[in-house]
Amino acid sequence: MLTAKQEIFVKLITQGTSQSSAYRGAYDTQNMSDKTVWKEARDKT
Repeated sequence: MLTAKQEIFVKLITQGTSQSSAYRGAYDTQNMSDKTVWKEARDKT
């Protein structure tokens, strides 16, 4: 079962959003560097 944030991430990916943008749309990334966002997004897929 997916969490609400994971569901948002998957929905954004299936709509054609990049992994990093989808991660930003689903999770709180305000204090994260671009590199960290990219890594976290990559690890979610």
